[in-house]
Amino acid sequence: MIITIVLELYVYQGIPMNPFSPSLINKIKFLGFILALLMLLILFIAYGMSILYTKKNSLHDAIQISSLLNSNTSKLNKYLQQNSINTLTSVDFNLQMSKAEPLITDSLIRKLFEDASIELFTTKNRTLFLLKNENEIYYFQSSNNFLSSRLFPITILATLFFIILFGIYYYITSAFKPLVRLNDNIDHFLKFEEIQISYESATDEIANVANAFYNAIEYNKKLKLQKDMYICSIMHEISTPLTKAKFITYFMENEQDKNKLNALFNSMQEELDKIHELESINTKLSTLKLDNYSLNRLVEDICDVLLLEEKNIEIIQEDVENKFDYSLFIIAIKNLIDNAVKYSKDAKVIITIKPNYIEIKNLATDENSSLDMNRALKPFKRGEECSSGMGLGLFLVNEIITRHNFTLEYNFSDTYHIFKVNFYV
Repeated sequence: MIITIVLELYVYQGIPMNPFSPSLINKIKFLGFILALLMLLILFIAYGMSILYTKKNSLHDAIQISSLLNSNTSKLNKYLQQNSINTLTSVDFNLQMSKAEPLITDSLIRKLFEDASIELFTTKNRTLFLLKNENEIYYFQSSNNFLSSRLFPITILATLFFIILFGIYYYITSAFKPLVRLNDNIDHFLKFEEIQISYESATDEIANVANAFYNAIEYNKKLKLQKDMYICSIMHEISTPLTKAKFITYFMENEQDKNKLNALFNSMQEELDKIHELESINTKLSTLKLDNYSLNRLVEDICDVLLLEEKNIEIIQEDVENKFDYSLFIIAIKNLIDNAVKYSKDAKVIITIKPNYIEIKNLATDENSSLDMNRALKPFKRGEECSSGMGLGLFLVNEIITRHNFTLEYNFSDTYHIFKVNFYV
């Protein structure tokens, strides 16, 4: 019964029965389960010992009564009274025998006692004695069975122990529940998933740590909102005069100055568009919309967008599908292909599509122009071959790829820049 209750509690709480799990709460629960099993084992051992002791006592009583039958009646009555043994009539004995079974299960030992004119039987809470002396038959029963008298306090103690054990188990697991929720929320936070903030009402150290984390999340949300508002404000303040300035250039008579200013304003507008795109990407990164897409089709779409001709591209491919956010992943691969063509010595890019990776390779303009990836993957840093822009390309590419749980790998071999996105499928 006890083990059934414990198992039901474990199933109800959805606890993985894994003692080697890194989760501390699972280890504590598994320890509670082991203790419950040990308690059950002790109870069975105590029950078995009680049965053995009962048989031993009954055999001793039967031998004593048999020896006293030949002595005076007063000694027999005194022994029966001291050991709570009553005499029975044959009718009462036969009524009891309908529910009885032999006390001695070993046939050889039972035969030895029968040869000595002693037969013993047991019911649920009584021991019956049948003793023969010369031509007479005597019937007795124990009115206070040892098993019943000893098993009751053992059961009470076991029940109390179980209640105490369960109380300790419940107290410890309840104390760790904020830690479990905190661990789950940290996982959601690292995966850019929505967090349901629920402050802990307890005042212990674990609850304080959890509440501190939730406060940090709230503060981070406020900072993000302020940053978004600040960027929108800056873009608006710059876009308005920039639009007016571009409008004024239409009335300029000097074509050379007009073209220079238009080129400058267009460059500024491109940078503003990149900032807007960066914010859009950051927003999308927080909620990926994953689905199965064809990598071959994605590369075809990119080639169409970049208007690449056959002389500019070589594709080595297999039919491959993978799960990714199309609107984001196309930005990452497009950036890699665009840079490969732009900074290739022969204006050509080689794309290899395999089930576990996509590789983008281009011929370097300088045979010693290997990229410093530690520098290139930092925001606002550019490779040595790049001379324009804000330097957000590879940083954004790596962010998008990492967010998909893929990896970006770079090698420089035989004067070729080689970028590989590993899928690990």
